[in-house]
Amino acid sequence: MSEWGTLLYVCGLGLAGWLVYRQVQHHPEWFSSENLLKSSNVLAILALGLIAFIAVVVMLLRSG
Repeated sequence: MSEWGTLLYVCGLGLAGWLVYRQVQHHPEWFSSENLLKSSNVLAILALGLIAFIAVVVMLLRSG
């Protein structure tokens, strides 16, 4: 990667970090333990669904 690409990557990373920090400061209720628990449950269900979908696709590709 060129020096300019690396510089742009670091600047973008810094901007993303600053935006996340600003959101956490302005909306602390988004990161309460109750909301994080609900989010983790939803993500777990989505992950299991994705694993099942990939398993079905692999079985279909092997049989055909």
